[in-house]
Amino acid sequence: MTPRRPSLSEADLQQHVVKLLNAYGRPDVCWWSCPNGELRNWKVGVRLKEQGLRAGASDLMFVIDGRFHAVELKIEIGTLSGKQLAFAEDLQRAGGFAHVAFGLDDAIGVLKAIGAFRAGINFSTALGKGARSGEGEASSCSPRNSVASAEATNA
Repeated sequence: MTPRRPSLSEADLQQHVVKLLNAYGRPDVCWWSCPNGELRNWKVGVRLKEQGLRAGASDLMFVIDGRFHAVELKIEIGTLSGKQLAFAEDLQRAGGFAHVAFGLDDAIGVLKAIGAFRAGINFSTALGKGARSGEGEASSCSPRNSVASAEATNA
C-alpha cells in the first residue's frame, strides 16, 4: 500500500483557510497569523527571536467571545513537532485553547466549532476528507483535534 499524498501543502492549506476567514469570518472575531515558517537569513532569525518570535507557535490565533484559540494547520498526514506541542501546552496552562486541524475539511470543522465563521455559512469542498479519521465527516473539535491526542500520536 502506498502512503496517501496530501491534497495541499501546509502553505496552500493556510492560504485557503485565510481566504475562507476573509470571506465568511465573523466581523467581531479578531484573528491573525503567526508567520513562523518562512526561510530567512540567520540575522533576521536572531532579530525576530529577540523580538519575541516563538518556535512552535500555532499558525492562526483567534480571540472569539473573550476566549483565546490557537489553530495549528497540518496536512492530512502531518504530525506536530515537540515545539508545537510545548506551545500548545503553555497556551492551555495559561487558559487558552489549542487546536490542530489535519487538512482543509478538518480546518473548516475546527473553525466552525470555535465560532470563527458567521452563522448559517455552509461549506462544500472538492477535497477528500482528512486521512486521520477514516470517517466521512470533519470532526470539528473532537479529541482527534486536541493537542492531548496529538501528544499520544507522537509518543
